Amino acid sequence: MGTRRCSKLSLRGTISSHFHSLQFTPSHSSLEQIESLLSRVKAHLRLQGRFIVDIFKPKLEILQRDPSERHQVAKYENPHGEGTVTVMEQTRYDSATQLMHIKWYYELAEREFVAEWENRILFPKEVDALLKYNGFEIEEKYGDFKESPFTHTSEKQPIVCRKKA
Repeated sequence: MGTRRCSKLSLRGTISSHFHSLQFTPSHSSLEQIESLLSRVKAHLRLQGRFIVDIFKPKLEILQRDPSERHQVAKYENPHGEGTVTVMEQTRYDSATQLMHIKWYYELAEREFVAEWENRILFPKEVDALLKYNGFEIEEKYGDFKESPFTHTSEKQPIVCRKKA
């Protein structure tokens, strides 16, 4: 979660959803599935408890990438001393379903490993509306885990909310 925790994270009675997990729910293209998940969170949340959700903020330049191109997302030394690992990403965005089809290629020496998944893209105002209409009140919306203000340049949407009374 970074080097510093949001001050709201230390409160008791908190349910948190990290690493964009709301965007990876089963049948993530289904609004009903997301609303069902939010309903279950609300049912388990204490009256003064908080729900903290970490949502990726989409960037148009990533959504509009050429799906045949690979882009480097990371490079690091293999912890087992086998050389350098290069992670390349290939994406294809479907605007009708708001699903991002993602492939990560892990390149190490002469080997390549591929991981594939889909990520439901949730835009900032869409997230606000989903939370509001499913019985949550947003207390804070940050641009990162250092509690920087949420702006158009933010890469994340860490949101602290609680259920409406």
